[in-house]
Amino acid sequence: MLLYRMPGRRKRNQLLGEGALKLHPVFYLPKQALLYLIAVSVCVGLLVTVNDVNGQGLTQPDEGSSITISLVTFGPGEEAWQRFGHNAIWVRDPVHGINTLYNYGRFSFEEENFIFRFIQGHMRYWVEAQNPALTFPFYQFMNRSIYVQELALTFNQRIALRDFLEWNLKPENAFYDYDYYTDNCSTRLRDAIDGVVNGELKRQTHTTSTGATFRFHTRRLTTNSPWLYTSLLLVLGNPVDRLITVWEDMFIPMTLRDHIRTVMIPDEAGELVPLVAREHIVFEGTATLPDDKPPLWVIWYLLCGMAVAMLFFILEILARGSRFARFAFVGATGLWTFVIGLGGTILAGLWLLTDHFDSAYNENLFFVTPLALPLAILIPLAVYGPDGAVRPALIVCRLVAGLTLIGFGVQVLPIFDQVNAEIIALVLPPNIVLWVVLMRQLSARRKV
Repeated sequence: MLLYRMPGRRKRNQLLGEGALKLHPVFYLPKQALLYLIAVSVCVGLLVTVNDVNGQGLTQPDEGSSITISLVTFGPGEEAWQRFGHNAIWVRDPVHGINTLYNYGRFSFEEENFIFRFIQGHMRYWVEAQNPALTFPFYQFMNRSIYVQELALTFNQRIALRDFLEWNLKPENAFYDYDYYTDNCSTRLRDAIDGVVNGELKRQTHTTSTGATFRFHTRRLTTNSPWLYTSLLLVLGNPVDRLITVWEDMFIPMTLRDHIRTVMIPDEAGELVPLVAREHIVFEGTATLPDDKPPLWVIWYLLCGMAVAMLFFILEILARGSRFARFAFVGATGLWTFVIGLGGTILAGLWLLTDHFDSAYNENLFFVTPLALPLAILIPLAVYGPDGAVRPALIVCRLVAGLTLIGFGVQVLPIFDQVNAEIIALVLPPNIVLWVVLMRQLSARRKV
């Protein structure tokens, strides 16, 4: 291709005077080079266009406008393990074909070393993507309510939360160490939402006390299962009796649903708006809702404890003249000491040998103590065996009763503030009476 330049002014005047204007050639540009420049320009334009379409180039200001993010809460069911409820984050992004529930409550009994991890306090949970078209009917079939709260996130916050959840789904990121109170399916959602609203959720809730404790909620949510209620009351130690904040209170899905209604965040224009833009009920179940407060069952536990103590008294009296009654006395007292001795061994192991922090500093060890376990063998030996077994049986029984009385007495001290009145009411009467009746039963053979 040939390029030209115009002559200077003086030269142009001369040329015009001559009646003609001529263009002077400067240099030649090969045709192949021109085609190369055109091809490069077209490729760059196509690359920018494709990147924009795929969201890999410059982000369009309204990219997040098509994304809807909601907190979905599944209400409590009738079964004991369903009483705490459940929740998930629901992301709908039609541009990228996403319509997913992100569920952080998945675990498997078949996972390698599951039992060992469970005992050690290192249960592995993971996040899983679920189809709402399948999940919602399942919870409806289980008669559990479904509540949906659409979050008033900005466009960029919606994109950030969607991307984080997708990142979390990757196998290398999906697993986490589950904790009943501080790192569970509900706190994971709370933290994910808080992360994209610049910490506003925590900032507005972490200094406000609820006046409740972790044990308070555990007790009220397990009242439909007295065995589970008693077991958790027994194994949970002093750490779960401290007052918790609103931020910590959101470990329960239903309380997370309630508390986020009070949180305000800046919108696109910087104006404060409620975090929950709108909400609706997909399905209203008919399952009985948990009580707002724990039950007052101390009197019933005391009656049970007194019944066991009375049984020991009656059997000891009858055992003086009946071989069968003596056998029943040995069986009843041996079973009792085996149960509280084994229970105490488990409590001590949870505190000292595992990472179950919630079972540490357990004051129930005053009453349910490993010291009672030898009595399951010593009592039969003392009644039916050689005289040499009488003294050890009485000494150990005296230690168990003494430790029980000490545990009851120190309750007046502020440092011993564990909520365990039901356990004391249940165990103290039998432990004290056992000492008395065993001394009476073995009085004829005792050698002190």
